[in-house]
Amino acid sequence: MINKIRLLNLENIINEQFDNNWSKLARALDKSPPYIQAIKSGLRPFSEKNARYFEEKLSLPIGYLDKDHSNKLEDTLDNTFQIPEYDVKLAANSLNGAEVIDPNNIIKHWAIDNSYLDDFRVKPEILAVVQVNGDSMEHTLRSGERVIIDKSKKEAIDNKVFAITSQNKCWVKRVRITPKGTIWQSDNPDYHEYDADLNNGATVRIEGMVLSVLARKID
Repeated sequence: MINKIRLLNLENIINEQFDNNWSKLARALDKSPPYIQAIKSGLRPFSEKNARYFEEKLSLPIGYLDKDHSNKLEDTLDNTFQIPEYDVKLAANSLNGAEVIDPNNIIKHWAIDNSYLDDFRVKPEILAVVQVNGDSMEHTLRSGERVIIDKSKKEAIDNKVFAITSQNKCWVKRVRITPKGTIWQSDNPDYHEYDADLNNGATVRIEGMVLSVLARKID
């Protein structure tokens, strides 16, 4: 019975977030399409381990896939708002670049509980979802995670993480405001030597402040 509930919930998510495309879901889960198809067809059990992994990758509450949401869908929709995800990867190391966030690059929308607006004191229209690429911000941000950005934050705030544009690339870095000036740096000390390109007088434009990963707040 629990396998059936998990599968029904997953099918609803695929319809709502992935245009009923199981291959898109497989990419979001970092799994092969045959692996996902085996779960769909019942050849592979929809185990608890898989359910918890899927919830983590899809930024769902723990145990979400185990519950019957059939009678709560309308209430859930009434208590959520939509944030667009942009086809942009924020480089978390100096080896990867990305396009600047652009309205033409919206690839899908994420349903977020309305409580998020109160928790962060923000409005829906200033928020965006983008993906992190690279591991120089470990352990604050992990490569492949999706983050929510406040696009209205255009001024540096000490010790906060920002999406920035410099040298035709889009990065995610922490800012430190010191007596010697503003310094952009990686949280992973192994990458500090690569931060020099952002601190040698290059023009840096702030695209927005990173508020949280889809599933959790960051420091």
